[in-house]
Amino acid sequence: MNDGTIAAYSRDEDSAQNAMAFLVFSGWAITLSYFPSGFLHFYLGSAVYARDLLLAAHLFASLVWLRRVGDMRWVLRQSAILGLAPLLLLPAMADGEYRFEALRTAKWAFSWLDWIFIGHFAFHIRRWNKLLPLFIAATMVELLVELAIGAYEWRAGHYVFSTATTWEEHTIFGVQSVKEMKLQGNIRIRGLQRDVFSFANLMAMSSVLGFAWAGVSRENWKRAAGFAWAAVFAGMLMVSGGRSALFGILASAILSGAYCIDHHFTRRWAKMYILAWVALALIISLAGVGQLTEAISGAFFGKSHLGDSSSAYMRDDNWKNLLDSFEQQPIILVIGGPFAALLDIHIAPMFHWADNQILWDAYHLGLAGALAIAFYFFRVIRIGKTRGRLRSWDVLVLFLLFVIGEGIARESLTFMGCMPLFVACGYVSAASAEAAGETSSPIPKNRSRRRSRLARHS
Repeated sequence: MNDGTIAAYSRDEDSAQNAMAFLVFSGWAITLSYFPSGFLHFYLGSAVYARDLLLAAHLFASLVWLRRVGDMRWVLRQSAILGLAPLLLLPAMADGEYRFEALRTAKWAFSWLDWIFIGHFAFHIRRWNKLLPLFIAATMVELLVELAIGAYEWRAGHYVFSTATTWEEHTIFGVQSVKEMKLQGNIRIRGLQRDVFSFANLMAMSSVLGFAWAGVSRENWKRAAGFAWAAVFAGMLMVSGGRSALFGILASAILSGAYCIDHHFTRRWAKMYILAWVALALIISLAGVGQLTEAISGAFFGKSHLGDSSSAYMRDDNWKNLLDSFEQQPIILVIGGPFAALLDIHIAPMFHWADNQILWDAYHLGLAGALAIAFYFFRVIRIGKTRGRLRSWDVLVLFLLFVIGEGIARESLTFMGCMPLFVACGYVSAASAEAAGETSSPIPKNRSRRRSRLARHS
């Protein structure tokens, strides 16, 4: 191979690295634009939906690049099972009463795919440029500003942004009804979000980010910084009234602490720990969370408004309604609610208040669809453990535990908190594929073949 061929390889490698860095950073920027949703809706109104067009453009550009490097078929084959979510929601999109919610949920499914692509590209980037620390800093600042706004609302007793004008638009069911929700006189904080649930989820996700940092770090000062970050955001979560996310935080916190004590032993038993939380989630989903929440809240918060468990009993009523619908109309568990609604007008194609990821999946996607979504994550976990990078696998486990734990009392896959989970899935999948020799060089195929011919002739 002569000097010219080596230089050509180097140029192609640099171009590939720059292209993937652009896709990672642009996707990151689009994701950050979804964080302050209430703030943007307040000032931009309906124009804020332009970010959905940017998301679609990023998804298309990612597919184009994956096809050029020869990875598209493999990546889509790994994540194709997630396509069941929008597919099984198609009948609900045809119903005007449920169309907005169905489209919103389908949008989340495409967001999952985009975040998987971002994780895939991030793995293949070998030389990060100076934009990485800038994006990390921007993300931290945005999360801290969100926390500070929420802390101010908690102390002042009123929202920073008025509920007038653009916030009176028609939004998904439930958003308007919780705008002024209070817990025994204290408002439910929403910060820069449109609703209180999104704010609580963002605080929970930020807390788990700290646990993930602490769990994979080896230096004590980094561990201390991670736990401190996690504690601050968990504290904000509790005063905001978002106690339903505490199951997910607890699941990740225990494992993160175990990693700090002995990461080899913890990694060996991590899959069993995940299965234990899945079993717990199933038991609570069937038995109810009201009395459990009351006992836990009373033990930790006493008579404080933070210990108010009335919302937990409301959640139990929602779960009972879903379980009753399964008993009365078993066809829902076979083909999912939206398709079952085509056969029976008494079945609602979308159930607004599931407040439980497992029951939500079972109602909308049927048992087969719910198991398919679960299978995707556990397949990544299984393959990543044997072929992937172990620290990235640890991060994936921590975020999967968060989503499983929070999913006991929330549809956690339709919140921003699930974003790091899918990025980690893409990263771990790319690592395991490379280890198995199933993906190629990130250099575009046509250039790679041309360089190979040049090398043979040299």
